[in-house]
Amino acid sequence: MKTADYSFYLFVQLRMLYAPSELPYDIMYGEDLQEFENYLESEFNKDTEPEYECMEAYLKHKFKPHRETRYKFARKCDIRGEGMNAGYCIGDGDMYIKYEGDMLNHLYKQEGYDRSWTDDETLEYFFDQGYYYYTDWEADEDEWYEADNEDGINPKLVEAEF
Repeated sequence: MKTADYSFYLFVQLRMLYAPSELPYDIMYGEDLQEFENYLESEFNKDTEPEYECMEAYLKHKFKPHRETRYKFARKCDIRGEGMNAGYCIGDGDMYIKYEGDMLNHLYKQEGYDRSWTDDETLEYFFDQGYYYYTDWEADEDEWYEADNEDGINPKLVEAEF
């Protein structure tokens, strides 16, 4: 078997995604070579499917993802449903808004809004009235929101287990 061919290279690159290793290169080379041979002999190695997909299926079956990145958020935006660690707090936590544009759209509907105001004047007026403030939060130890992306899309509420 030629170990310097593209198939072995592709297999090793994919393996590093599913099972990263900090072993010395020479030791890891031997392990990768053995694992590649195991793949070649497995039911996942099919001539009827693309090689990349076969290798990926084998590695997904063999290794769980090394580490699923989870992002923690202290609050959830009531407009977009995204996780947030900074944003607008209305009242005493009656509502949380992540983006300025969404906050402005909310303020435009409030009593006291004057259509002649600029966006900055609108924000200033409602801030001075004590309607809202902008802040950042740390995730609580008892409960927080988690998402698998840093934008906080589709966060799930997590409660600590004691």
